[in-house]
Amino acid sequence: MYTKNKIVFHLIICVTFLVIPFLLTPPHRAEFGSKIGDYLIVRKEATNLVLLAFFYINYYYIIPKFYFKKRYLVVIISLLFFLFLSLLPDIILNNFTTSKHNFTFLINSQITLFLFVAIYFITYSMRINHRLKEAQIEIKNSQLSFLKGQINPHFLFNTLNSIYALSVKKSEETPSAIVKLSGMMRYSITEIEREFVLLDKEILFVTNYIALQKIRLGNTCSILFESENKYPNDIIIPLIFIPFVENAFKFGMSSDENAEIRIEIKNTNGNLYFESNNKKLNRSPQETSTEIGITNTKKRLDLLYANKHQLDIIETEHNFTVILKINLR
Repeated sequence: MYTKNKIVFHLIICVTFLVIPFLLTPPHRAEFGSKIGDYLIVRKEATNLVLLAFFYINYYYIIPKFYFKKRYLVVIISLLFFLFLSLLPDIILNNFTTSKHNFTFLINSQITLFLFVAIYFITYSMRINHRLKEAQIEIKNSQLSFLKGQINPHFLFNTLNSIYALSVKKSEETPSAIVKLSGMMRYSITEIEREFVLLDKEILFVTNYIALQKIRLGNTCSILFESENKYPNDIIIPLIFIPFVENAFKFGMSSDENAEIRIEIKNTNGNLYFESNNKKLNRSPQETSTEIGITNTKKRLDLLYANKHQLDIIETEHNFTVILKINLR
């Protein structure tokens, strides 16, 4: 779809292409007759109009409708037809003049032929490039849909485990936890379909998740969560923090040791800083499923924040730290 700027750009190119004959054609040449300047201008304008028409028809119709569908006979006939139309003004001019000017006709015809071939390959290259970009967009959208589809069930499974733990304990906090989960799942289901969401909403989602974990864990874990965002219009891809937050709680909890989890989200004029830090207390093999969410998050970052983010995952014997920096603008 053409924007206003693209339309103006094409108009400028077309007008320039049509004005060139007036600038380069000599006013007269004795051997052709006194009106040859007018004849040459008419010939060149007619040729240029045909070439302009060929440019757009070849790009928008011949290549996509016939060439890509392997209707090569129609392509050849179309090219021969436009080639004939392009050379027709030269043929008419050569017959119209009173003297023999085969050499001049040959030069003009060669120039026209060169322009015709050049336009064909230019439009062909442009159309191929456009098709590749469309394919890349389709692949990108397919990848994102697949990744989002993995993240959502993964999060649901882990959160339901938390609710299950509360119900087993017959905790009075169970109804409150269910209400929080309902709101969180509504957000994850509706917002995951969007490419970007408000950063404030994403921070609120993490806040509710941590509040749910606090209800489940009680005083068995020291949780420090800090967030700051003074730019309410900044946006980010949805559910980008939750795999790292999940990971901190999964591997940072233990019934034998005191757990400490620290999470920070800060937005400074479009420069987003996220950090999660936890002790490595839970090393049970069944918890490795969290790696799926982190792997998918890395792919989403690479797709949508290429060259605009830095992700550092620092793992030591006793600690696990994630630092994510994103340029949101």
